[in-house]
Amino acid sequence: MKKEQVTTYQIHKDLMQCIYDETLGVIIGLPLLWILFALCIAIITLNISIDIPLLPIVTLIVVLCEILCFIYIFVMYIKIKNLKYSVKINTLNKKQDFRPMLGKWISAKPYRLSFSNGDFDIPHQMNYKWSTMNSMDDKEIYDTASIGDTFTLVVLNRHIAVIYNNNIFEVQCS
Repeated sequence: MKKEQVTTYQIHKDLMQCIYDETLGVIIGLPLLWILFALCIAIITLNISIDIPLLPIVTLIVVLCEILCFIYIFVMYIKIKNLKYSVKINTLNKKQDFRPMLGKWISAKPYRLSFSNGDFDIPHQMNYKWSTMNSMDDKEIYDTASIGDTFTLVVLNRHIAVIYNNNIFEVQCS
């Protein structure tokens, strides 16, 4: 089986995909959370007389959280652009399947691969979109990984951000 070459450029693309996903989560998630809180506050204030203006307080908290999230995302972006991540080789120790049974919450990261450096929760999306031969979804990454396989891990902020199975990819970064 021919291995696909992974360069610093592809690693950057995968890391930028992580930033895109985080940004999308903040843009969609926090306003939806605010709407949920606003509805709850409306229901509570209809039934109970409260002198404290809860909606402006909740709005302020959500806006501050959104600002902090965007600052964190911007810091991650700067670290990626300045090559402030590390590339490590490690062996897969354990695989876990968190797919929901009937009636359980649906997970955005249903599969976990465990290494001695930490755990990697495979995002529920198409991964390695730049790849012509090995663009995979989360299940395909999980299925192609075997315990004992060697992986190249990209660590950003002491967290495994991206993984490459060395049976499929040959990572060449400078």
